[in-house]
Amino acid sequence: LEMILPYNVKMFARWWADSLDPNDQNFFIELCDDLDIDPNELAGRMSMADTRERVKGLHKRGQKKLHIFDTPTVVIGEERFLGIDRIPYVEERLTAMGLRRPNWI
Repeated sequence: LEMILPYNVKMFARWWADSLDPNDQNFFIELCDDLDIDPNELAGRMSMADTRERVKGLHKRGQKKLHIFDTPTVVIGEERFLGIDRIPYVEERLTAMGLRRPNWI
């Protein structure tokens, strides 16, 4: 699951920022191509029971401990940034903290 973070960043950017339909098969194929990931391998991994259970557990943990829900939510320390329109503030905050932006974004 080392690809999950870059996958999620690009997936949500395509979905929310570019208004593309994540239910369209081409959405998934083009996203995998952009990340240099075999779509069949990723689909196989995503459909494995242990992967699904791990994702469900992470989602429940996020809801319970961090009070996040189905929106782009970023928590930095005690600060919470909700929504795609807050991403520039997240970038500013991370820059102020001296953290670099990953090169895969």
